Amino acid sequence: MQWHCLSLSRRHALRTLSGWMLGGSAIGSGRAWAGSPVATLPPWQSAPEIGTARVAAVSGGDRLMLDDGRTLVLAGLRAPRDAEGERPAEPGFAAAREHLAGLVQGRTLRLFAPADGRDRLGRTVAHALVAGPRQQWLQAVMLRDGFARVYAPARTRPAIARALLAEEAAARAAGRGLWRLPDFAIRDAATPERIGPGFALVDGRVLAIGETAHTLFLNFGPDRRTDFSALVERRDRDGFAQGLRGLRALEGRRVRVRGMVFRYGGPAIRVRSDRAIELLEEQP
Repeated sequence: MQWHCLSLSRRHALRTLSGWMLGGSAIGSGRAWAGSPVATLPPWQSAPEIGTARVAAVSGGDRLMLDDGRTLVLAGLRAPRDAEGERPAEPGFAAAREHLAGLVQGRTLRLFAPADGRDRLGRTVAHALVAGPRQQWLQAVMLRDGFARVYAPARTRPAIARALLAEEAAARAAGRGLWRLPDFAIRDAATPERIGPGFALVDGRVLAIGETAHTLFLNFGPDRRTDFSALVERRDRDGFAQGLRGLRALEGRRVRVRGMVFRYGGPAIRVRSDRAIELLEEQP
């Protein structure tokens, strides 16, 4: 089986589960992307261009209002969110919104997305390029500057996911932007009491794999009632290049899981695709 290396820092290599499962050529260094708004055959060009639009307003670190009335959600990102109902605004929300506004306010964007680039609320979900002589891939810039984290769904093309992960890793290693905040820090599965609700990255070793008729569990501790776990619904198996078989092979491995934390006994993240799991150690 072929393994792929995504160079994240001088100290260690981070291997993406998607790269491991999908196969293909080696992934380049994340540092080659940091600070480079345009490169030869940039990943965003692997999605069709769906037109241009001018930015009317910025409503969050990953959400824009366009002058044609559409709401644009920046694909592949998860920036801190505004207050909703009884839930307060997430730490870093204002800073992420202001940073994005400085990049795009009043500018024209070129949009790239699959033909069905809409979410269930009808919002446009796309990769955005700031038009002009120095074109900037917004997703890469927001990650490079440390004001968002990668949140790539199953349909994200592998080259895009790898480039975004590289930008995030470079910002995290340098402590840029919101990575200075304790709330943005990577959580340790060994201390589940410190894993709160909201979007998070959680590192740990998969101690055991559990299964029921409908769900596969990656258990990071001996007691699912209190310890961290990752859940994969069998109906989501198509999001994994090697299906559930590849997930079972993670037993004993150190991984990073990203997604929204909820309570399932202990804290848990539902994983819907390869893009949400990364391997953190070399193949034994």
